[in-house]
Amino acid sequence: MKPMSKWLIVLVSMLWAFNSSKAQEVAIPQSNYSIKSVSSDNSDHPAKHAIDGKADTFWSIYNPDGYSLPGVLVIDLGKSYPVTGFSYLPNADDTKNKTKEFEFYVSDKADEWGDPEAYSDFDWSSKEDVELKRVNIGAVSGRFVKVVWNKNYDVSKKNIHTAELVIYQNPEAETGKKNQSITFDTITEKLTTDAPWKLEATSSSGLPVTFKVKSGPATIENNTITLTGAGIVEVEATQDGDDAWFASSKIRRFTVIDLSVYKPEISTNFDSEVAIEMDQLRKYPIYFFVDIEKSDRISIESLEAKVGEEALSVFKDQFGYVVHFEPKEYGSANMTVTATASTGVTTTQNYALSVTEPGNNRTLNVMDKVLVNFPNPGRTRKGSFIVPQFIGGYKQIIGHFKTTCPNIDGACDDWDRWAYLEVKGPNGQWIELIRYITPYDVGCEHTIDLTDYASVLQGNLEYKLFIDTWGTGGWEVTLDLEYIAGTPEFIYSNVDVIWDGTYDFGNPNNLQTVEQSKTDIRNYVRKAKLNLVTTGHGWGQNNTGNAAEFYYAKHHIAVDGKKTFLQDMKVTCNPNPDGCTGQKGTWHYDRAGWCPGSIAKRYEYDFSDFISRGTIALDYIFQEDYKDLCHPQNPDCVSKVTCPDCKAGYNPHYHVDAHLISYSNDILTSVPVVKRVDKKKLHFEVTPNPSNGVFKIYCEAEFQGAVVTVHPVAGPMLGKFHFKDNYDLSQYQFDVRHAKPGVYFVVVKTENAENVKRIVIR
Repeated sequence: MKPMSKWLIVLVSMLWAFNSSKAQEVAIPQSNYSIKSVSSDNSDHPAKHAIDGKADTFWSIYNPDGYSLPGVLVIDLGKSYPVTGFSYLPNADDTKNKTKEFEFYVSDKADEWGDPEAYSDFDWSSKEDVELKRVNIGAVSGRFVKVVWNKNYDVSKKNIHTAELVIYQNPEAETGKKNQSITFDTITEKLTTDAPWKLEATSSSGLPVTFKVKSGPATIENNTITLTGAGIVEVEATQDGDDAWFASSKIRRFTVIDLSVYKPEISTNFDSEVAIEMDQLRKYPIYFFVDIEKSDRISIESLEAKVGEEALSVFKDQFGYVVHFEPKEYGSANMTVTATASTGVTTTQNYALSVTEPGNNRTLNVMDKVLVNFPNPGRTRKGSFIVPQFIGGYKQIIGHFKTTCPNIDGACDDWDRWAYLEVKGPNGQWIELIRYITPYDVGCEHTIDLTDYASVLQGNLEYKLFIDTWGTGGWEVTLDLEYIAGTPEFIYSNVDVIWDGTYDFGNPNNLQTVEQSKTDIRNYVRKAKLNLVTTGHGWGQNNTGNAAEFYYAKHHIAVDGKKTFLQDMKVTCNPNPDGCTGQKGTWHYDRAGWCPGSIAKRYEYDFSDFISRGTIALDYIFQEDYKDLCHPQNPDCVSKVTCPDCKAGYNPHYHVDAHLISYSNDILTSVPVVKRVDKKKLHFEVTPNPSNGVFKIYCEAEFQGAVVTVHPVAGPMLGKFHFKDNYDLSQYQFDVRHAKPGVYFVVVKTENAENVKRIVIR
């Protein structure tokens, strides 16, 4: 049975149960209905779907010509009935697009409406709640009904779905009175410790309202409610009516929680089964993270750590808690870690510790032929691996990175694709270890010195591997880590993210798109440097100078407003810097900061002069005299005059990743800098799909600034388009009729969300 068919059974069952309990009240057959008018119809999900008796279809207010609330639907019942209410069933496949506030009208004339017979809101228990909702009114004779959806359940959305709308009548019901509505504010979540409070509600008739507890741990006396425990409470506000007014009621449901049942949850990437290797007994930093449900109401007060009865030093930074474990001898020990919540509730966990002397040279295979392929298993692969935990004893870490052709259709991808490998370090920061551009249709082997990232490569690590491939083959990726025994120059090191993002280059509206970063190099640091990886991308006839991929810009790093370091983006690709030979395609042309089939160039700058200087401000200054005259945010750009299309073209941009590396012989801690923001999934629709190459994109989520790219399965990007907000996006008609028939992919990215949709061009 299809999932949506179950909802139809639920709908029929609920209607039967309701009619059985009130035999005189019946649903007016939907076959009698016709649509008199609708505020916003939709060709894909028209209003008629709300009254077709099928729970797997729905009316969407979302309109290609512009959409907004309220949504209004007027239904002709075919003749006059004593109407006693309606039921509403949302779309079970999109739980956010359901109505919250509504109005309901009944009239004998389709163009004359008095006061609403009901205006209120549905009391949804959660985002996942898609149960049928029922609204009862005193009987009102009329042939026409009007429903008005005023607000979405998710206030950020402007669309509402209606799977089924059913109108009820009662031939035996008394008519001639007015319906009244009760205004009873939503009751927010309560605590068992909350003091009693006075309930307030009003009726549109002005008559007094009374209250009672229908269910749950609470009592009411003199309109004052007292909580008696934890659970769900249902309170009913009632007005009994009189000779002129029908009776009315409104139920509010709220949750009462007992905060004492919520316990802190401790996590760490420290692995108790892996020994801590030390060339001599030193302090070893172990990061812990503490979460708790109801964190909006409960805070974490402290974290304490002990070995035996000895308390260890614990520090809190912007990432979590770091414990300094300093063993007194080699061997085993047990550490207890206790987190305390603001409620006084504690959680204690035990960790086995084992301290040994360092081993000899070793090579660990941490990733073995991880397949990246679109669409399956995907362009992003996630996993974990375990690496040594150590202080001193290893003077170098070498990464051996290998790509091979998988046994799939297309084998190796035949295009140069942007890729990266990052790990979630002990303090929770995502750190990019390797920026890579895949070779054309061959596998290759590479080495990279990862010694700077010794503090990151510790314990049980999550990793994320991304390759921007689109179905023209894929890759198998292998990573071995070689640990070379010896004494390092400095015992301790630390990595902090300074910049991590994608930035426009040559945007006339904003030539310097990289945010300023402020940091502090502590006085106990003995050496510091900035590792910077920048790769330029953007290729197309619209880009001035064919930037950023083939434009050899020169950028600067400024410290406290003074240009201090120069970055020359030109690299030589022939011969290939990693010796990746046998490639097809245009691998031999020099790029900006990268070459096909190689690990991207790492620019290193000595920051030791800034130790103990206090807080320093860092600016990444793109070449100041470059402007992309065809950029969509160029105010002087005119389509078909200065450029073929000011919204089209793969505009210049840089992927930028910068890390501050600090070294010391004293234990280090992180310093506050710009944090990375993971993107959420963005919901949008492409219509029509399939199309002849002309289509529109509709996105309900509100945003400021978006980039849309269109990709073929094989070949270069069709275009890159910029939009200032979701309305601007909805008004634009994409035209890629020049593209060959086939399958393409549309990517929409905003500052904090993104998604991919498959489209077919005929």
